[in-house]
Amino acid sequence: MNILQATSHPPLLPSAKPWVMTQTWHHLLFAHWPVTVAYIREFIPSPLTVDTIDGLAWVGIVPFNMSHIRFRGLSYIPGTSRFPKINVRTYIVHNSIPGVFFFSLDTTHPLAVIGARRFLSLPYYQVKTLCLLRYVSRLNSHNLFFITQEKRKFAFFHLSG
Repeated sequence: MNILQATSHPPLLPSAKPWVMTQTWHHLLFAHWPVTVAYIREFIPSPLTVDTIDGLAWVGIVPFNMSHIRFRGLSYIPGTSRFPKINVRTYIVHNSIPGVFFFSLDTTHPLAVIGARRFLSLPYYQVKTLCLLRYVSRLNSHNLFFITQEKRKFAFFHLSG
């Protein structure tokens, strides 16, 4: 399948619920690597199906900056409406509806971590510093690391390419 020619998707109806928050993304990078479904299946909850293109799953790394963050009915809170973020994701299907599964969402902002974990049940982690990814290539194999000031490794994938 030529992914650039693929335009069909299941009909998605807009939510009947009102929007909850607004945010703007800046300096965004979508970096993706193909992996076998077996390679990531154990990390995905069983009711979800790993989405594929030509039989391969995709692991994405998405670093960006967020701004203009506010909840519906509230104005911007000084010091809380701008911060960097990086997420490690793959794509899933549930009840014929495509979606995104986050392995981790990392940011330097403590209130974002607390709020997202508590109210949205998302796997947010607070870090002191966000670095962009380090990409090492050796003979068609790629090691992908995320490194923070705490030297905590968020994700390590050995991706054959």
